[in-house]
Amino acid sequence: MLWCLLGGRQHGRPPSRYSSTVRASSTDRKSYRSCLHGAGTPDPLYKATRFKPTRIIFYRDGVSEGQFQQVLQHELRAVREACMKLELGYQPGITFIVSRRDTTRLFCADRKDRIGRSGNIPAGTTVDVGITHPTEVDFYLCSHAGHQSPLSLPRPVGRQPVQRDELQTLTYQLCHTYVRCTRSVSIPAPAYYAHLVAFRARTTWWRKSTTGEEANFNADPFLQTFGININPMMCDLQGRVLHPPKILYGGRTKAQAVPNQGVWDMRGKQFYSGTEIRVWAIACFAPQRTVREDALRNFTQQLQRISNDAGMPILGQPCFCKYATGPDQVEPMFRYLKNTYQGLQLIVVVLPGKTPVYAEVKRVGDILFGLATQCVQAKNVNKTTPQTLSNLCLKINVKLGGINNILLPSIRPKVFREPVIFLGANVTHPPAGDKLKPSIAAVSLRH
Repeated sequence: MLWCLLGGRQHGRPPSRYSSTVRASSTDRKSYRSCLHGAGTPDPLYKATRFKPTRIIFYRDGVSEGQFQQVLQHELRAVREACMKLELGYQPGITFIVSRRDTTRLFCADRKDRIGRSGNIPAGTTVDVGITHPTEVDFYLCSHAGHQSPLSLPRPVGRQPVQRDELQTLTYQLCHTYVRCTRSVSIPAPAYYAHLVAFRARTTWWRKSTTGEEANFNADPFLQTFGININPMMCDLQGRVLHPPKILYGGRTKAQAVPNQGVWDMRGKQFYSGTEIRVWAIACFAPQRTVREDALRNFTQQLQRISNDAGMPILGQPCFCKYATGPDQVEPMFRYLKNTYQGLQLIVVVLPGKTPVYAEVKRVGDILFGLATQCVQAKNVNKTTPQTLSNLCLKINVKLGGINNILLPSIRPKVFREPVIFLGANVTHPPAGDKLKPSIAAVSLRH
């Protein structure tokens, strides 16, 4: 689950800052419900802001179409019980938005509307007629270019349901708030972050489709036996393309960016709220013959140049820059750094490739000492590019409490006018047949 609080005294604040907790559970629904209770919904937010949301919007990913009633039975009840635990009689409006990836393919009937050489549908295309549920509120949404089939299944639950058009716009806009890149993503950022946190926790815990004509369904002997005929012609549906949100940056110019097919350019723009880095260190776990000292110096200079342009100034040279080898050196090195350099904000870790050092860096940095870390591949240190360094700055700024960008306040949906909490839920499961490893449920909240 991922939480984000907006509105009230926090009115105008963007859904950009998150913290997280995770827990392991068995794969049954009862245990997942216990994870919701363990999160204290929405008690951590109340402690951080001293007021309660009047609306909860819950983005739930990874649910099959037949499991929706189970979600309502267990997870909705868990959220309700947590609200009552916070205050007797506290019953905010709750909207569950269940999303899943789908194999349905959507195509533009008019060739001039097709995007790129592959002829994809435009980013922001939504369909809510013809192939949707006859009674439930659901829709297909393609939030970014290059793909044709992401599916969201929103089902308003409880009082104060969100209107369908507003729900589509809200979901599409939240797909533009993922802070690790300057493009929209396939699912809303709250659910994406929950998946990312759960996937990261598992690392720490343990070291083209054919058309109907090509398929030739009617020649299938099983279909013939049951007397089933399949029409190979595709359905004609009425869809529309949502307008992309405007992205607001900071600095003196307060520049705006308008996504084009889910992508926008950050050149000439600065973070909405950049972090000043005064004390930082570099730990290189790649061999010295692979990453030489002059390459590290050049990487440091280029990173400082790009970060300053982005509004996240890195002041001075790193206070510590040493070579290391295996994962057993991570903990003593990080302990030395924490005890020696007061106010240490960031450790940049250079890795030779896929290595157990990564998991150990995240365990020691995130769990043991609470130190922000940013890993970078050795090949990206030896050969720096502005795009790679910009992507690193996007991650570093958010890890240190900055805000990369926000949605332009004047075009936000009406739901932002009141205290509202957005939740995104995800849980990762072990491979089929593995009864030893647990499922990992993630909980994150904005602070």
